[in-house]
Amino acid sequence: MAFDVVIKNCTIVDGTGAKETQGSIGITGKKIAAMGPAVSEKGAKIVIDGTGKVACPGFVDITNHSDTMGTLFTYPEQESMVAQGITTIIGGNCGSSLAPLLTPDVIYNLQKWRMENIATVDWLSVGEFLSTVEKLRPGVNFGTLIGLGTLRHGILKSENRSFSYEDFLKLKFVLAEGIKEGAFGLSTGLIYAHERGITTEELSDIASVLKKEGGIYKTHLRSESTDLFGAVNEAITIGRETEVPVSISHFKAIGKRAWTEFQKSMGLIERASESGVAIRFDAYPYITTGSLMYLLLPPGAYEGGFSALFQRLRDPALRLDIIKTMKKRTLHYDTITVATAWKTKQSVGKSITHIANSIGVAPEEVIVQLLLANQGRITVFGRTVHRQHVRTALEHPLSMVASDGAGYGMKHRDTGQRVHPRSFGAFPRFLRLATKKWRTLSLPDAIRKMTSAPALLMGIPLRGTLKTGNYADIVVLDPETVRSIGEFDYPYQFPHGIEWVLINGAVAVQNGELKKTRAGMVIRRT
Repeated sequence: MAFDVVIKNCTIVDGTGAKETQGSIGITGKKIAAMGPAVSEKGAKIVIDGTGKVACPGFVDITNHSDTMGTLFTYPEQESMVAQGITTIIGGNCGSSLAPLLTPDVIYNLQKWRMENIATVDWLSVGEFLSTVEKLRPGVNFGTLIGLGTLRHGILKSENRSFSYEDFLKLKFVLAEGIKEGAFGLSTGLIYAHERGITTEELSDIASVLKKEGGIYKTHLRSESTDLFGAVNEAITIGRETEVPVSISHFKAIGKRAWTEFQKSMGLIERASESGVAIRFDAYPYITTGSLMYLLLPPGAYEGGFSALFQRLRDPALRLDIIKTMKKRTLHYDTITVATAWKTKQSVGKSITHIANSIGVAPEEVIVQLLLANQGRITVFGRTVHRQHVRTALEHPLSMVASDGAGYGMKHRDTGQRVHPRSFGAFPRFLRLATKKWRTLSLPDAIRKMTSAPALLMGIPLRGTLKTGNYADIVVLDPETVRSIGEFDYPYQFPHGIEWVLINGAVAVQNGELKKTRAGMVIRRT
């Protein structure tokens, strides 16, 4: 039997955590047709010499924002994802998804994600949205969660009120329909303005839909700061009450005052898992976060959404109260840098302290001015996470690796905006740290955190492991040289050591060079 592609004489790490084996992989069409020492290269259209290299499953990024950042549409090749070995991304994270839309204008209420990148919205339901993505022919496999913020915008619009009984019935019906059409579960962004008022009891009620229809509850916690412990406890409570799998997105403790919360919260997760709660979390290998600038304000300032926020910031008395409250906090403005700014592009790359000193105003006033000037669409980098916490989280048996980034093309550097280097190198960086610097994880264990672990959590079929009959999403890497090279000052650099990437059997990276292949598929929960 002649194969379309043969990867010969490689070290096979199958993604399950099992010990490496030596052999070859034969691919026919989109799937793995054979594995082992007996696979012959004779007659193959493409032969990849894997001598001294590792073949493993393509990486699965379950906390990804290519959809809500709009880059799935502007850069459908998803170059920065593919180049680091990511073959599958899951969108709809942190409470924001592009479907279901109860009305088309809901998508424009998600202002924090700069949705001007999407020119035409020709879908409402999850099924229609996934069909639109199929027509895009993305460079990676794509699936979605349903964002609670998107549902809430659709039902309540910009009203700052609690759900009525009828609202709950409508929300749960729309959620159930979206799951039936292929969504992988429900996501929340409880730190964001439009979701802060939702109670734990309401969340459990909503998440109960997943018990019947299937899917996971994936949460951006209500707090990643001084109330981290309480926020983790809330997630565990929802999992215990609904008996639904829970996953915490980008788990971390932000700011020195919150660092004592980290170990307590980790212990809480461990005890919950031991007691039978199906709880997991993902993390990324950086001490610098990427966030929305308006989250630097006191939570009461953005209660009710952007319209209410801007009214408060323009009211002299309320603005003064907000600034006074901010000054009582221990934010280190010299470590907070503007990453992207919709209007004030001259502020990009500068710290809040630098801008404040240059114009002679307080740092808190700078934040207010920038938010108003950019209509809230401004992001920041902050060096706020303890280095040991990053390591502890990534090494933990319950953790997975995710980028919390988006897929970009190299053309994006022409915008002058800065993106977090995790969008170009989170997965190679983790491999380098775990297996070469820390030396605490074996290569099979490290790869499992990026492949089978997230695929199993999400319920993604036939991906995440190398097995006959599975889709041929495969990375061939050099374990000695693999590393990320993108930095915060210049993130637009592809990593080293990712030599070949195959997506559904098609070559997307060849000898370290990105090809213009767009072989991704839309994946639906079945």
